[in-house]
Amino acid sequence: MDHIDIYTINNKPYAEFVTKITSIPAGILLAQGAWESNWGRSNICIKANNFFGIRGYGSYSYLGDVEVWNGEKFETSSNGSFRSYKHPLFSWLDRARLNFTDTYIESISFLFDNNIKDYMLTLAKKYAPNSPATYVKNWLSIYNAHFKEIDSIVNNRVISCFKDILEMHKIKCSIVIWKGREEQIIKDAIN
Repeated sequence: MDHIDIYTINNKPYAEFVTKITSIPAGILLAQGAWESNWGRSNICIKANNFFGIRGYGSYSYLGDVEVWNGEKFETSSNGSFRSYKHPLFSWLDRARLNFTDTYIESISFLFDNNIKDYMLTLAKKYAPNSPATYVKNWLSIYNAHFKEIDSIVNNRVISCFKDILEMHKIKCSIVIWKGREEQIIKDAIN
């Protein structure tokens, strides 16, 4: 079994759980997590269960402020350290939560039309502002090669749910939604 199989087996249940509660397609999440975490092998992923390079402050902070991109380490210019999660599932939930914040919400509209590339590009412009086209190229390449089939199975159901999801998320999302309920959420995701 190679690193791609291991990553997929370990993380597909988390991505599918996030799809159930947010309707963001699991394959898109898996592909981005694979790209951001080097298939679950990056330092921040191993040490902090952070699959998406999400930054945070306070008790969610991970010591360190060095990113790796295309195998090259560099100091980041933005404030804040990377978030650390008690369980991998919370990284996946936090990634989905970000999609419904004011900064990223506009990207959801592209999923209504099944326009995956523009969805990715809209996110990447904010997620990787220095090189959104390159980010999308790599993300889309991983998606098409490894995870597109997952989304074709759920696509019709997912797209039909988005209007309800957007209505539910008019209220600001917060990590507090699952704080204190970690064990129950993990059980629900795995079962």
